[in-house]
Amino acid sequence: MPQSNEPIKKQWSMPHVWISFVIFSVFEVYFAEKVRESDVTIYRRYAHEALMSPLLHHWPNAYPALSLGVFLLPRVFPLSYRMSFALTTIIVLGLLLSSGSRHHGAQWGMRLMGYLAIGSFGLFSQRYDIFAAAMGFWAVSAARQHQWLSAWVYSILGFLLKMWPAVLWPIFLIQERRETGHWRFDRLLSAITAEVVVILGQFLLDPDQMFSSLKYLLYRPVNIASTPGVLARWLGDHHLIFAYGAVDVIGPLPTDLATAIFFLGVLLGLGILWLLAKGSIGLTDSSILAVGLLLVAMKVSSPQYLIWWAPLLALRRGTPILLAAFALTMLAYPLETMLGLEFLNLPTLTMVFLFLVIGLVRLFLHRDTDPPKNRSRSRELFSPTT
Repeated sequence: MPQSNEPIKKQWSMPHVWISFVIFSVFEVYFAEKVRESDVTIYRRYAHEALMSPLLHHWPNAYPALSLGVFLLPRVFPLSYRMSFALTTIIVLGLLLSSGSRHHGAQWGMRLMGYLAIGSFGLFSQRYDIFAAAMGFWAVSAARQHQWLSAWVYSILGFLLKMWPAVLWPIFLIQERRETGHWRFDRLLSAITAEVVVILGQFLLDPDQMFSSLKYLLYRPVNIASTPGVLARWLGDHHLIFAYGAVDVIGPLPTDLATAIFFLGVLLGLGILWLLAKGSIGLTDSSILAVGLLLVAMKVSSPQYLIWWAPLLALRRGTPILLAAFALTMLAYPLETMLGLEFLNLPTLTMVFLFLVIGLVRLFLHRDTDPPKNRSRSRELFSPTT
């Protein structure tokens, strides 16, 4: 019987996904207890203050208002706050894997577990970023299935948790316009209304904390792990300080670099929207690139921010250079700090920055347009017949 020399392509199945999930979860629970991060202590303090009399008169200063609901969830479990918080992150990951794999297959689930294991190991269960990441992914997943109301609801919830899912809103507006022929600005108005309602609620309960999270973001200095922070450290004319719970770079140069890079990111984002409107890029890739640009262009960065990107990246075939960026991010923090190798921090973060930029360029060059089944009912916004 003749034998085929064709290579056997590895096919992942759901048992592989759940086995990797269990192994990842066991290690995350262990690290949550043995390698403690200060963020969980801050979450616990916010939850405790919110329940002090009068109720809900203390809100998180550093996080959007809806994050308080996440910080209160661990109190449901009869365990220590730290262990309970770890369990909530694992439960959300389980829900994300279940729903995502149902719609996008076991390959997606294994890619997601790979990104998280490489880029957030030990930090995943001590940050609340998976909540917003799940909302952002569910929003894009719903939009891919033309469930626009669900897409907007998920993205609004994500915005109220972590703000960044707002970058998906112009993408949703344009894509729905291309599919239906109608601008749905009422959905954008609903998103703005939801934020206004939350702000008014904060004002009524504690006027001094209105806009507190926005002020925190605006006044926070440039972080050492951000793109402007890395460039400023190479170019000199800066000082390092510890503020806002992280090491920051202060001085005129970091501020100017942060402003310039932010506006460059905005221009590139507008270019993505233009391509989307012309049908030269698909919904999925435009969403992936938008979130990736945000990560590179922000003045604040942290290892766990890659959690935002992981579920969306898993929709595409793995890119080795981005896997390397995820791994190097973990090396920069916490591994180098734990091993006393801080002198490697700047070279490592520089490589992260370069790999992320190269990865974004590669994603752009290999972008997908609208799938053929959608192209017939989609229209170009700027075509003569529009």
